[in-house]
Amino acid sequence: MLTREFLLKADCKTSFGDIEETLLWSCEQRAASLAATLACRPDHSPVWIFGYGSLMWNPIFEADEVASGSLEGWHRAFCLRLIAGRGTSSHPGRMLALKEGAEPAG
Repeated sequence: MLTREFLLKADCKTSFGDIEETLLWSCEQRAASLAATLACRPDHSPVWIFGYGSLMWNPIFEADEVASGSLEGWHRAFCLRLIAGRGTSSHPGRMLALKEGAEPAG
């Protein structure tokens, strides 16, 4: 199970088993990516994260503010192909993600 402690350690290699090295970033690479992303904000305003699923019940960060919201024109679907942790290249797993388009009739 993913927990805040697991994500803070970011020990994906030992937790998920045999993962292709090119899929893993070091702590330094993740920090550099975050810094570069935050530097692109035009006015250095606060960052809002649209979260669903585990980002709502087990986030890695402490939020200063939480608000309900929706994303019109998008819906949840098992459309994220995973080859690490939940599947392999020959038998990929699927995870919920956001997919463009109205909610399919069910």
